[in-house]
Amino acid sequence: VQVASFGEEENALKLRDQLRSDDKEAFISTVRQNDQTLRRVAVGPLLDRAEADGLRDELASTLELSDVRVVAFSN
Repeated sequence: VQVASFGEEENALKLRDQLRSDDKEAFISTVRQNDQTLRRVAVGPLLDRAEADGLRDELASTLELSDVRVVAFSN
């Protein structure tokens, strides 16, 4: 579940650490998009879509964020 994306690494680390303090399996992935480096904060992985959808709704409500989404991650 992708929680948020940040241009600033410090912001991504802060959210990741907050999620981890709430016992969530949070991590950061880095991507390049339009000549910009983004740090995506996510929780997971979850193999069950219904479980991922439930976590998305929980995080969106708890963190008061509107763009929390279920995404597929690959290496």
